[in-house]
Formats: sequence, structure tokens, C-alpha cells
Amino acid sequence: MSFVSKIRICLVVCVILVFGCSIALANPAVNIVNLSGGPIYIYDTGGSTQTPIVLADGKTLANHTLASAAGRRIWVASDHLKTVEAGRQPSPFDINADAGVMFSFFEYTVTGDKYTIDLSYVDYFSYPLTLKFKADDSNICVKDFEYGFKSITHVVNALTNAGNPWNQLVWKEYGPKKIYRIFGPSFVWTSVPESLPTNLRAFYNAYKPDEKQLFSPNKNNEVWQKYAQITGFGVPVEPRLMTVGYSKALLSNSSVDRNKKHGFYIFPKDAQAEFTNLQNSNTMTVTVYPYK
Repeated sequence: MSFVSKIRICLVVCVILVFGCSIALANPAVNIVNLSGGPIYIYDTGGSTQTPIVLADGKTLANHTLASAAGRRIWVASDHLKTVEAGRQPSPFDINADAGVMFSFFEYTVTGDKYTIDLSYVDYFSYPLTLKFKADDSNICVKDFEYGFKSITHVVNALTNAGNPWNQLVWKEYGPKKIYRIFGPSFVWTSVPESLPTNLRAFYNAYKPDEKQLFSPNKNNEVWQKYAQITGFGVPVEPRLMTVGYSKALLSNSSVDRNKKHGFYIFPKDAQAEFTNLQNSNTMTVTVYPYK
């Protein structure tokens, strides 16, 4: 074999190794579909300042690459989020910044050739978001199954029909502007009571975090923060987490996959919400539905 041929073979091997490794370690991608009825502002947070991607109604942000990072959030909003653009997390009560904007978020972590995605309704939300994956992945996800719910109106009605104090988790205040936002018990119970608007304070006072109306003999917030509703999550089991007003309202307009997973967080240890250690090649689609 000639010297030139050997050089060519070496070059081919190097190219295969380099590109093979880059393909194997390619970061995951997400498609974001806007079916919200209006433009949305998308922020993939992580820097000191943020510039939104503005996506028109009916359009898709295709193959947005997720960064190699832990606990990063993508915010979806009805307008500019001033605090996010300044490198901070938005406050749903800050009347000088983002309280008048409707927004939701999902979280992701990318490590090597695996990623984790979390759709969370633990704190608050305006837009219903759903997740869909390109491929099956063991018991983690089912191909083309749409996880989540599409109608915030249905959730609002379910919370309203649940009566006091669950109906107080629906936003009812903010001067002249109509706000569409739902809060989770976790956010209320971990907030300073004096900082809460009237209706959320009403929920707090009806079911105080250190009282035992919901999960006696354990405290309301203790169970909500620390327990799971099924076995296998590494924490104690509390089935009553799925029977309270907030859980029932969010689940009443969604389906579960063949593994009985609903695919979104209702409380911090929600074992039926996990999408952990997915292959980077398993592209996901997030669909944004109307906030009213």
C-alpha cells in the first residue's frame, strides 16, 4: 500500500471518528408549535440577558437545539417578559414587570447523550402545554402520545366546581387587565402569606400549610412537597395526593398513556410526570394551546 493510500485511509478514519462522535453526542431538539391563537414570545433561559424568539400563531419553531445545561427553563409568554430579558425569573405578582403577561414554562437538563424534560404545573401557568415524542423509550414515553391537557377553561371550570377553597387558585386580581393564570398549592404554601393577593391568601388561610385537613395526620404542605402517589419513586406513598381538588382539575381533561403516565408535574414528587434519561435523538414536540 502506497504512502498516499495510507494517508487517505487515516483521514477517512479520523472523519468517521469525529463525525461519529458528534452525531452520538448531538444535543436534543424540540419543535415548538404555536396553536395559542396569538403570537408567543419564547425564551430559552441561561444567560445574563435574553432575547425572545417571536413565533406567530399557527407556526412552528422547528428543531430548536437544547443547550447542555441542568435545570434550564423555556418560557412561553404572550408578550415581552421584562424580568427574563434582564436575566431573572418572572414574578406573577410584579405589577411593574410581568404580572400582566400570560406565561408558562417547561424545564430541561441535557447531559451527554441523554436529556430530561419536565412539564410542570407545580407553581403557576397560563398556557396549557403538551409534549409528544418521536419514538418509544422503554417505560419513559410512548411514541406520538400527546401528554398534557389542551384547555385551561376546562381546568378553571373544574376548580370552580370544586368550590372553596380550590376555586381561589384561579387568578382574580390585577387592576383593569384580565389575567388568565392558575396557581398550584405548592406555590401558595411556600410563599409569604402577606405577599399573596386576596384570593390566594383565602386558599392559604383555608388550608394552611401546617394544618392537617387534607392528609391527616400529616400536614398539608409536608405531604404535598415530600410524598409521591405511586411506589418506585424513592419516597413514601400518599394516594390522596391524586384526590384533592387541584390534582383532579388538572387530570380531568387529560389522558394517560399505556404505562398510566399523565406526563406533567402536579406536585414536586409526581412520579407519573417523569421523562428522564431520554436519548438525545428522541426529538420532542411542545404544543402551546390558548390561555383562555
